[in-house]
Amino acid sequence: MNYPYLQPYIKLSASIFFIALLMGYLAAKSYLKESVDYLDQMLSDYDFLRYIGSFGLFLIIFLNNSIKSFIAMLCGIFFGLVPFFFLYLNGFLIGLFIYITSRSMGLLGVILSILPHGIFELWAIMISTGIGLWLGAQSFRRLRYKVPLQPSIKIAVRIYVSRILPMLLFAAAIEAYISVLVAGFFRQ
Repeated sequence: MNYPYLQPYIKLSASIFFIALLMGYLAAKSYLKESVDYLDQMLSDYDFLRYIGSFGLFLIIFLNNSIKSFIAMLCGIFFGLVPFFFLYLNGFLIGLFIYITSRSMGLLGVILSILPHGIFELWAIMISTGIGLWLGAQSFRRLRYKVPLQPSIKIAVRIYVSRILPMLLFAAAIEAYISVLVAGFFRQ
């Protein structure tokens, strides 16, 4: 990516996510019953996904990830708060999920189930939220130096369409067609 000024924000994004993931993992370890109950309640809303087939799953995953990452990125103009909370919440929930699921599938099974699509999906999310954090910094610059925000938003949208969307599309295909099979292998 030819935007070196975004690198510190992408690294910050990854740091926030992985700290939250660790916190979620440790929270699930310390409060297992509450974590299982919370995750079960949350996942019950998505029970219909079992019945829609691989292509339907692919579409839902792609649309969900692309819409949420786009919103988190653009809402970075609110001083970076939305991408920060988006990263923290997702990292925390994934940490809960990893700990709870690893109890039945083993940690290796969980990692191998997430890894194929996670490489692309997480990288796309780190870039979009990193751009959101950068837009937050641009908002502060706008307040202080009266720098226009519109050129920064154009850059963000251009990167989103040319880099992030293709990664999310690829990740959704892998998750719907490959990761599901890997996870099923480890559940047996």
